[in-house]
Amino acid sequence: MNNERRNRINLLITQLTDMQVDIVAEGKAPIESLRTKVSNAWTELVSKAEELHQQLVEAFDDLKSQCDELAGEVEQIKDEEQEAYDNMPEGLQQGERGQQASEAIENLDNALTALQEIANFDVPDLELPDMEDVLGNLDTASDGLDSAVQG
Repeated sequence: MNNERRNRINLLITQLTDMQVDIVAEGKAPIESLRTKVSNAWTELVSKAEELHQQLVEAFDDLKSQCDELAGEVEQIKDEEQEAYDNMPEGLQQGERGQQASEAIENLDNALTALQEIANFDVPDLELPDMEDVLGNLDTASDGLDSAVQG
């Protein structure tokens, strides 16, 4: 074993010894403190996530409403264009003007479909992982460390 590895091992032993002294001096394992920090941070995160999700839902509801209104206008224009195209003589329908009208109707229909998709979209519910598993594992680790220190 070279000196560098020996020094690293001695440093780890010192750190573990200091940790044991801290555990005994404080009367509680650092994992309990970590558990509290994790739990508090998680509570804050969940609260902020729920707040942001609600803001997203409200903003998206506004967008959906606007898209629904626009879809109605686009559909009306498309229907008017379709009626104008249908009333064109067949010769005009086959010509450049008819092709342009047909393309415009198709583009309006595509826009209408996209607007309707947005208007019918629902923001999914907020699903967060279960923090109880993490906290339970920290509790188990804390109990194990307490037993190791005492035993």
